[in-house]
Amino acid sequence: MAGIYGAVKKLCGALSSEGLDKVIVEQGDNGLVSVQTLTNATSEGAGSELSVSGRSKHVLVVVASGVSAGAVLKLQGTVDDTNWFDIEEEIVDRDGVTVIEGERIVTKVRGAVEKYADGTYNAIVMSVV
Repeated sequence: MAGIYGAVKKLCGALSSEGLDKVIVEQGDNGLVSVQTLTNATSEGAGSELSVSGRSKHVLVVVASGVSAGAVLKLQGTVDDTNWFDIEEEIVDRDGVTVIEGERIVTKVRGAVEKYADGTYNAIVMSVV
């Protein structure tokens, strides 16, 4: 996943000064695609989907605030646009940026919140060839 690390580092640096809604991930020769999947999520549910055309390397960058007990944040994928499965998951129990990485060939990816206790979650999902 070496090609995606630079973009994630750039994104995380921009998050501290710009905020998630102001960050645009550049889609250059590295084949990176991204979408904001969760916007001010304060309950359980799935976010917006990103078509990834059979790509296998994915990252969910979560920005959490107002967290004490937290939630489980999931990077999910599908191969048939109907049945979704977990690629990776992480318990987010503090404010700040959490990066969830996973590898699996899928047609779409998204972020999802489960076991919600508290907090507000914003996330961008990215994928690279």
